[in-house]
Amino acid sequence: MQATRARKIKIGLAGLAVLGLGAALTSAQWTDQVFFQADVSTGTFNIQGAVPDDQSAPVEPATWVESDTWDGTEAGIATIELDLGSAQVAPEETTTLTGYVRNDPTSTWTADVSAITVTPFLPDGVTASVAYVTGGNDPADLAPGDSVAFTVTVEADATVAQGAAGELAVTVDGVSVAPATP
Repeated sequence: MQATRARKIKIGLAGLAVLGLGAALTSAQWTDQVFFQADVSTGTFNIQGAVPDDQSAPVEPATWVESDTWDGTEAGIATIELDLGSAQVAPEETTTLTGYVRNDPTSTWTADVSAITVTPFLPDGVTASVAYVTGGNDPADLAPGDSVAFTVTVEADATVAQGAAGELAVTVDGVSVAPATP
């Protein structure tokens, strides 16, 4: 009986060994790796400004100005200081000045420059407003090299004092919106 019992133990141990080996084979993990490479660069866009040489016959000029820090703005705000000329407004009169905004031709991104505002530092009785000229390029989708004209309208009411003077600042906020299509 001893031999039979020993044989049963050996067969049982052999069975366990086979089960253990099978479990070890099925629990093996297969791994692999794949690598990809790509060049990464950042896009660029650069908003520029210009004014016509003659406000009485506004034509888009060839000279464009880069932004800088203007003395009248908060510290660190980049602006383009353009001389729109000296507008004289009589009581109950309106004067219109023209300027241009462009996305630099070397930009690689389309720009949204639709946010345009005017901050008037004007005497009492004088108001100013700004708007893009319709019928030109879309300021919300300005491709590299494209420009859009804007007008500043200055109005004086009947109460404006004679000899009063002031300034105004036009602010154009540009945001990149998409890579430019070739």
